[in-house]
Amino acid sequence: MALKMLKKPVTEVVVEAAPVTEPMVLPKAWVEQPQATMTEALTTEYIELYRKFVYFEVKEMVKRMEEIRKQLQAVANETQDDAQPATFSSPEGEIEFSERKKEATVPDPLALIKELLTKFGPAVTMSVINIAITPLRKVLSEFELKKYLVDQPGSRTLKSVRPTK
Repeated sequence: MALKMLKKPVTEVVVEAAPVTEPMVLPKAWVEQPQATMTEALTTEYIELYRKFVYFEVKEMVKRMEEIRKQLQAVANETQDDAQPATFSSPEGEIEFSERKKEATVPDPLALIKELLTKFGPAVTMSVINIAITPLRKVLSEFELKKYLVDQPGSRTLKSVRPTK
């Protein structure tokens, strides 16, 4: 069993960088206007794509496709054998869903945690347990959370796109 190897506490972890498998694609605007900076070229290309996205109402199309996908998926789940792919067809083509995957759940998480603690100790147990922050925010006050959480810089989200033309 893989977890048995981790009985001793880990004192050093070596992380090697994975090789880059895909080269960075240069923005079209940068190739056409080499005097532009990389960020200017990327911004220009993004805004051009954004204009096409808005013009062709891609957001609405994607939303409708997702609604249809969910409806067909529900029909497949209700009417098709779970072990077989489900295919729907029309004169325009076919849509195929995979067989239903098995999903594992832990009906008694406390029993599992006790077993892990007994077999491997707290270090290994905590290394395999993922604590979700959002549910914690629902049951603990901000004051209580400050005792356990450390704020770190996270990712940025795109706030707005403002084409000039």
